[in-house]
Amino acid sequence: FGALASALLTIGDENVFITVCYICRLIIGIGIGGNYPLAATMSSEAAAGSGDGSKAKSGFKVAGSFFWQLPGLLSVYVFGLILAVILGEEGTGKTVGTAVSFRLLLGCG
Repeated sequence: FGALASALLTIGDENVFITVCYICRLIIGIGIGGNYPLAATMSSEAAAGSGDGSKAKSGFKVAGSFFWQLPGLLSVYVFGLILAVILGEEGTGKTVGTAVSFRLLLGCG
């Protein structure tokens, strides 16, 4: 909800934009802030309860769950670069520019 609202409801002057963006990003931050500790707990409990008895395998499973957070974090930058190439920048006459790119990035979370 917070990501789509920050992309769709940020129309207006600067004060409206900043206020709406702050509120929507706060909603996203609360959700993500609760998700990270739960993901760590769930992965460690699932690895311990897998029944294989090997601490090395369970540690590998926990490390794997934390590893996949990095590609998720980097995907935002890759998506932003792709949008910049496809949509172009304002003033270059290429296409719609940075306003649409910015809102698409906000909408994706």
